[in-house]
Amino acid sequence: MTLSPSKKTGYASEIIMVKAESNYSFIHFANGRRLFTSKTLKHWQSCFEGKDFIRIHRSYLINKNFIRKIDRSAKEIFLENDLSASIARSFKMRSLQKIQ
Repeated sequence: MTLSPSKKTGYASEIIMVKAESNYSFIHFANGRRLFTSKTLKHWQSCFEGKDFIRIHRSYLINKNFIRKIDRSAKEIFLENDLSASIARSFKMRSLQKIQ
């Protein structure tokens, strides 16, 4: 899969999380690399449809294979590489059911 116009490639299985920043996204990889892209989170969500990705917040799309811990009271998910993401109330029940 090509991730940017600079022809960098990557595999969905190597992506820990995609974080939205307005109409742009930061893709966080398992090797610690971070890629800034001009694609929206909605675009990435459609690209990863049917894979192990879950939209847990309007700003976060996570790969459930990299989850280390879920803090239900704080509504936060902790991922590999010391990354974390908030779980939105509107996504909470649906998201947590997909993880289990």
